[in-house]
Amino acid sequence: MLYLRLCIANRRDDFEAKRNFGSLLAQSGDVKLAAVGRANENSALAILGLPPNEWLPATSNWAKSEIAYARAIIAFVRGAADDVRGELARALPTTGEQRVRYATLRAWVHGLHEQFEQQSTHLLHALSLALANDVDRGLQASIANALAPLARELALSELDGRLEELLGSIAWPQDATESRFYTQRAIAWRKALVGNWIPALHLLEGALAIAPDNARRGLVFADRARISRTVGEALSSEASRANAFDCFFDVDWRKAKRDEFVGAFGAMDILATDSDRAHELFALADKVNVSGVMAFAHGRRPIAFREFALSFLTDGDEALEHAQAAYKIFKELKYIHRATSCALRAVELGGGARWRERVERLIADYPRSLAAREYERMTAPVARIRGRMREVAELLVSSNKTAREIGEALGMAEGTVRVHIKHMNKILNVQSRSQLVRLFLEATSAA
Repeated sequence: MLYLRLCIANRRDDFEAKRNFGSLLAQSGDVKLAAVGRANENSALAILGLPPNEWLPATSNWAKSEIAYARAIIAFVRGAADDVRGELARALPTTGEQRVRYATLRAWVHGLHEQFEQQSTHLLHALSLALANDVDRGLQASIANALAPLARELALSELDGRLEELLGSIAWPQDATESRFYTQRAIAWRKALVGNWIPALHLLEGALAIAPDNARRGLVFADRARISRTVGEALSSEASRANAFDCFFDVDWRKAKRDEFVGAFGAMDILATDSDRAHELFALADKVNVSGVMAFAHGRRPIAFREFALSFLTDGDEALEHAQAAYKIFKELKYIHRATSCALRAVELGGGARWRERVERLIADYPRSLAAREYERMTAPVARIRGRMREVAELLVSSNKTAREIGEALGMAEGTVRVHIKHMNKILNVQSRSQLVRLFLEATSAA
């Protein structure tokens, strides 16, 4: 019974319970389980920031492997990747579950070094092992929970089919709501990357229905707003953005323990169109104590997401500098889709040919993605009509005013208006006012 309770504590990541049940098991009269109890107790103590107790001798290969795994966990908590590998090399796994846990921990070692592509590959291997060996569903769910955020950010183009197949094969336990949520949201995003908008939106509806809290609901509404904007559903995008704000503002940011602030920062590309509320939300999320959170808010990622947010909350050269800083980190982390968003922001800010080349290179494998559609809109000839020339164009499109009347309305000379019209005709490669108007109307409809 004690060992069963220990297993349940492990599954729930309840480290206090794991410490208590491990301690009781270590003091029991069962010699075979005492060493395993102490191993679990010691790994829980390490996670809680406390020193370990004296290790007990193992009487079987299974117990020796459990001790090796506990020592590896302690090394991982201390950030000693080489020690993790050394401890795992001494293990003699005898069960499918042990092999799965070892593969998972090897994946996390790559995470320590911010080698996220390798980490995702190892997590896929661990999940494949878990499904093949029919291990505890809670362990399957925990692997999926680690894999899902990476699947959202990394390219993984060669593994797309395998990824969706494995994630779709998990039989979710009842207490794995958060893991299931992140997995469904990640699959939705992979659908969106290849232009499957309707399936993506259906999956997001499912994710919204099982979202465990308002922070997670806010993430779904932000995704819905992005997709709706891309496919031309302006009202739906606006409504989803408003719902995202409502959810994020309902979060108690003083008690944030996971990656809530990263989610808020990462949504600023769609939220920043409402500047006042976006700045207010940023100020709340920016107060979270990064060192006190769990999940995916470690290493350089918080810095990158903060710079990402600021690139949309500022203007001009300052915004371009934030976009450059975020792009550099995301590119190094292989967060390709997030790096693409940074490069797109730089193009929007007038970053020049270098940034356009970066976007084109990054979207090459995903020509139907949200980013590709946004880039197409940005680089359309009509998008080059700006400033006073744009004001002239808007009056040309919306009225039958002559060049003289447009000049009077805008406070410029008739000759200046005609020069603007001539430049627009050259940029858009048109010869008449009717052609120019038609191009602007088509562009407005597409937007």
